[in-house]
Amino acid sequence: MRKVINWLKYVFRRYTWAELLKLSNSPKDICFHVRCGMQYVSDAEGFDEHETGRDAWKRGYGDCEDFAACVRNACDDKGFIASMIILQESYGDHTAHAVVLGNVDGRRWVSSNGSFAWCKNREDCFRKVMRSMRWKSYYVMPRGTDLM
Repeated sequence: MRKVINWLKYVFRRYTWAELLKLSNSPKDICFHVRCGMQYVSDAEGFDEHETGRDAWKRGYGDCEDFAACVRNACDDKGFIASMIILQESYGDHTAHAVVLGNVDGRRWVSSNGSFAWCKNREDCFRKVMRSMRWKSYYVMPRGTDLM
């Protein structure tokens, strides 16, 4: 019984940032580990805390910006090209959502809350996110825009 308990503790334990990087050989691997290792918790109304991916990973939970920061920072640490982009719904409640766009060997990819999808181009990446969010239209927020 003790062996089973020790095995379960090993399998379901949280990785450190260094272990996350060691286990990840591609952006797809990084997204998988972030999706499995983080819990989605939205920020309290009117409160939006910005922090590094390492800090969010250590905490173990966060909103879309925290997921995106984890993926982007891990990609940066592994030498993969990735950047965080903020999309905002054009109609309805104008919800904003952080995603990561990247490029591996000339192929584009997008990550939303740790998901991973290959894209034909930048617009295709945005359309995939728009469909997953059930938005009718969106726009890309300028860099440095505060989400509050």
